[in-house]
Amino acid sequence: MINILNLFDRKDKLNLFFLLLLFIASGVIEVLGIASVAPFIALLTKPEYLINNQLYMSIINAYELTNLDATVLMGSLVIILFATSNIIAAYTLWKTVSFTASQQHKISMIVMKKYLYQPYEFYTKNSSSYLSKNILHETTVICELVILPSLQFVSKCAIVASVSVFLLYINYQIFIGTIMILAIIYILIYSKIKTLLLNYGKNKVLMNKDKYKYVNDAFTDIKNIKFYSAEQSYLGLFSDPTKQFADLTAKSILLSVLPRYILEVLAFGGIFTVLVYFLSKDYNLIAQSPVIGVFIIAAYRALPMLQQIYQNFAIYKFNSPVVEIIKNIYDLSIKKNVDRTEINFSKNILLKDIAFSYDDKIILSNISLEIKKSNIIAIVGESGLGKTTLIDIILGFHANFDGKIFADDILLSNENLISLRKKIGYVSQDMSLTNMSLENNIAFGVKKSDIDYDMLTKILAVVELDNFAASLDQKYESILAERGMDISGGQKQRILLARALYRGPEILILDETTSSFNEELENKIIENIKKYLPGITIILITHRLSSLKYCNNVFRLSKNKISEIINN
Repeated sequence: MINILNLFDRKDKLNLFFLLLLFIASGVIEVLGIASVAPFIALLTKPEYLINNQLYMSIINAYELTNLDATVLMGSLVIILFATSNIIAAYTLWKTVSFTASQQHKISMIVMKKYLYQPYEFYTKNSSSYLSKNILHETTVICELVILPSLQFVSKCAIVASVSVFLLYINYQIFIGTIMILAIIYILIYSKIKTLLLNYGKNKVLMNKDKYKYVNDAFTDIKNIKFYSAEQSYLGLFSDPTKQFADLTAKSILLSVLPRYILEVLAFGGIFTVLVYFLSKDYNLIAQSPVIGVFIIAAYRALPMLQQIYQNFAIYKFNSPVVEIIKNIYDLSIKKNVDRTEINFSKNILLKDIAFSYDDKIILSNISLEIKKSNIIAIVGESGLGKTTLIDIILGFHANFDGKIFADDILLSNENLISLRKKIGYVSQDMSLTNMSLENNIAFGVKKSDIDYDMLTKILAVVELDNFAASLDQKYESILAERGMDISGGQKQRILLARALYRGPEILILDETTSSFNEELENKIIENIKKYLPGITIILITHRLSSLKYCNNVFRLSKNKISEIINN
């Protein structure tokens, strides 16, 4: 449980300290409530036993109370103490649950932030379903099934420890005998199942990962699933991890509650067995009734807590593998894009001897080319030769490359490459629309109050979408379906192009963007862009020969080299 503390900051630990004080206060009040039972039973059975008690007699004499008055007063005190104990317990539970809820929001935000600020290579090695699972599911698990049970465990331990100290003082023989029996039972049970619980927890994490994967794959590729009638196949893939996840959860619940039934029989059965035994031996139970009453009340209050202690620890153990997942995410360093210097681009961008490998596979080798200001250039070549990778290097997505990049003869570092993005508009076929309004999809990442609607209107005209926007029921506020499933491919690409142009870029990179346009529309949009941003530099990644007529330079990328070809 100590590992969880690493997730908390100083303020969280102060809140935990306050909760600990509440746990101790609950234990003290619980003991006072149980302790008040003994004199009350004594007053009911044989009041003369209290004559030698100085505190009792001083109260009786001071207030001139009769035995009946004293009994009523003590009974009222018992009720008040038990009511107070329950009120404090309820308040403690509320503060505990509130703390856990605040942690769920905080941890979710930290995990989301850590993931969003990772370098591009991080996302190539981690699937979106895995990241989504950790953000949406594992953060809930660590709060509701790790942190909350841990706090409940400490809370109940504080109360049981307080009651135990009191019972040890009342009658150490009975207490030690009882606690040894209970300890043996719990040790035997837990020794048998602790490995099972941990293994169940690890397997549950794996099954949950597969669940998220198959759901994500299904709805990301729903068109193919429908085309090939593969619904049943995906249901089969989803079924196995889902069933195993449910079975593991059910087994963990069973193992966490199983001792309760054994303990209740042994504890209360043992108490009444002792009573029957004493009666058969003519033992004076009346004389010992206060002590017996205290132990019965203590058992009634403490046994459920013992079960909760065990159950919370079992829940923690089952879900503890998640702690390591979240801790590893916390250990990720945040890599924010810091604009260190202003990049000037008035002449050219020069790539010199660029080389890049991924998993020991050479993608690019000794690639050099010049991108002149205000020109339109095209990069062509067969698929898989690294055209998009070359663009990703210019965009600063890949930091681990060899070679040099210059802007106006100034060598750019990795940080400066990231700063260069401010001047670039970028559209690729891999990009998707979000399930937001048209205006939010174009003014991406901009608050509604900060959207420049004059610019938005101009850009929609540039990409030939002004009539489309006017036809929508809610105009700019119309919500688009996720991944643009309710519009054509050409409309989707033009909205993404409008998003890139909204930035007012000096460089526009189009990675197979115009392939969904007919030639007439492509001509019109290119002309509009050059008219709207006359000094813009455009880089086209294309297989479309008709697109080359706009270009000042055409570069063909082949294996291990790039060469300029004459554009007729």
